[in-house]
Amino acid sequence: MPEKTGLQLAEELLEIALNTEIIFTTAYSIYAIQTFRLSAIDYLLKPIQENHLIEAIIKVKEKNSPRPQTTSNTYTKFSKR
Repeated sequence: MPEKTGLQLAEELLEIALNTEIIFTTAYSIYAIQTFRLSAIDYLLKPIQENHLIEAIIKVKEKNSPRPQTTSNTYTKFSKR
């Protein structure tokens, strides 16, 4: 990217859309720690292996899927005793 780095773009995206999920792809492993400080879902090194990409996409889907409300159900069960 000629005008800014992927890290800079990620910071800007997170400022305007807090629920943005980011998967970094690069040929350089030196930036991995910085990306996780930005709460990246994953960091894939090129050449990207298909199974790693699928795993990263699954992480995004799991993070964004609705979770069952087990806490309130458990509370209700115990409070009725």
